[in-house]
Amino acid sequence: MTPETKDLLFRRACWFVLQDPEEGHGPSSNVWKSFPVKSQLSDKEFQVALRPPALILFELPDGEKMEPGEDPLRIGFLVHEAFFPDETRLPGVGDLLRFNEIFRYWRLPYDGFLKDCDAELSSFHAEFEGRNCFDGRWIDLLDLPVKDSEDRQDRYLSIKATGGKPDANSPSELFPSWMVYPDDKAFTMPFVVLDDQSDEPFSPYAFEDQSELAPRKFQKVRKRGGVWAKVLNVDRVERKDTDPPETIHRKLIESAPFEHHWASERTYKRWSHYQTLYGFTEHSFAMLCTGTGESHGPVPLSLHFGQMYFDATLLHLYMRVGLFRFSTMLHRITADARDQGTGRQGEFSEWRESFHDLRWRFLQFENLYRFPLFSNQQQHLEMNGMQVKYMDIETL
Repeated sequence: MTPETKDLLFRRACWFVLQDPEEGHGPSSNVWKSFPVKSQLSDKEFQVALRPPALILFELPDGEKMEPGEDPLRIGFLVHEAFFPDETRLPGVGDLLRFNEIFRYWRLPYDGFLKDCDAELSSFHAEFEGRNCFDGRWIDLLDLPVKDSEDRQDRYLSIKATGGKPDANSPSELFPSWMVYPDDKAFTMPFVVLDDQSDEPFSPYAFEDQSELAPRKFQKVRKRGGVWAKVLNVDRVERKDTDPPETIHRKLIESAPFEHHWASERTYKRWSHYQTLYGFTEHSFAMLCTGTGESHGPVPLSLHFGQMYFDATLLHLYMRVGLFRFSTMLHRITADARDQGTGRQGEFSEWRESFHDLRWRFLQFENLYRFPLFSNQQQHLEMNGMQVKYMDIETL
């Protein structure tokens, strides 16, 4: 981390911990909610725990009061951290994949979703059941009191100030006014640790593109490495009622040639000889390793992932979301100019002033968030280059 990025993350952004008065858990509590989840792939169940959700508000230096009016640099992120506290009831990889994909949706993605994911959804915490399972674990949290992580002062933040909470399940509410990024799902950061005895994801085909060396007929065969491709793309394993366990296992470990190539391109392979993979997409940053996740030096991998890599990913996500927001505002300004007409001098001056203001804010955005050097560490620079590329930041 450099002084500039530290300033962006910890002075120009405010970090809050959400506190639900009905639950009675304070920000210092390690567990906010805990519930068992039934497996759709077997007759087992596993325990899920959620840490108190965090709210990170960018461009709120030193917690200053927000002025009225829209500022494209002021973007907030709601963060959920889920983990598995019971080591005697850990999920299998297939269960983890299903949980990640199901939990990340903040509104109904398609009509058959509730039926397809009934086993998991029905076992979520009571507040998350049914159609409210989306509001309960995402949008409703924006109506709760929060505590500043530094001074522990109560503050109240609510999206109701923008005209009331929309119905997240209504197709007519595709783009509610508070939504600044057009996606039905949350950005996901899976940190996956496999048993030492499991070598399936780390066969050569998991992270090497050997199509030039392989016989032509082999290129049409589904390849191993499906676990990593699914972890990275946050894909769940589908199951038919008639599927035996061996069929489910095959669906888990195999990948189509396209999936294999797609995942290989987006995988950082410096530590693959230690059976550790990192990967980047526009909707995820994933890590997969074997053992306990606590090896490879004095600092646990889980600590690297949850702190340094989380911080870097948050800044990249901020840039991606910010670019979409600037696109929306530029469209609005230009469309208004055409709709209202700019034939008279006063109308043209008003449009020009709006455009110049937006351009000035974009210059601030670029200088503050795109220009700073992230690190002087070789690995971090290599990973940063991949993340910028596969989050489409330069392209956008």
